[in-house]
Amino acid sequence: MIHSSRKGASVDKPRIILASLLFVFACSVQANDLSRIEHRAGSWEAGFSLSYVDSFSIDGRNSSHIEIEDDVGFGGTFGYHVNDHLLVSVDFTHNEQSYQAQVIPDDNTQEPYFIQHALSNDSFAVSTTYHFYPTVFTPFVTAGIGWNTLDSNIRRDDYGGTVCWWDPWWGYVCDDYYSTYSDTAFSYGFGAGLRWNIAHNFVLKASLNQRWLDVDSVGDTPGVMSGKLEFVWTAW
Repeated sequence: MIHSSRKGASVDKPRIILASLLFVFACSVQANDLSRIEHRAGSWEAGFSLSYVDSFSIDGRNSSHIEIEDDVGFGGTFGYHVNDHLLVSVDFTHNEQSYQAQVIPDDNTQEPYFIQHALSNDSFAVSTTYHFYPTVFTPFVTAGIGWNTLDSNIRRDDYGGTVCWWDPWWGYVCDDYYSTYSDTAFSYGFGAGLRWNIAHNFVLKASLNQRWLDVDSVGDTPGVMSGKLEFVWTAW
């Protein structure tokens, strides 16, 4: 079972980041700019993003376990405005999240051992975003589907003979070497945020997002929370 971590201050980091960004937006935008019309229909946009992914944990079978730390990564976006309210886009993010995995030997006389490394987490999605107002400053909601590519980045480790263990990634394993875990998982999610057209062709967006991953080796669907800041350029 995979679940989002709910202990400590790290749980609130995405909310704190988003709240700080919203405060900056509110202080920076003059009242008369809030209602100024900004037509977006027929325009294209592209940009890059900074993404904060919250920590989460994986509870594998037979007490095997993984603790995955939070991380700040990067990404990009490319989209088209169908009209003044609706945006269709392709988005990706990349994160390298440190983790500690607890592996349980099948031999009860042996102690559990730990693996520390960095997990590669690449997210790709086709998203639809609805902007509530055709103005320079507007809230929005977004939803998307896609996939996440996960790689535990473990180099092959030969044991010199067949051994068995309980692995949080693979489940029950008997083999003569330990190999990396790599999987492409279907994912889906939604989010909400604010969009600010700072200039006619430059946009700043801040959002809070929740994403679920359908990981084959786990009997549950993990939910991962993230905060994202996007720097976007538009063109007609």
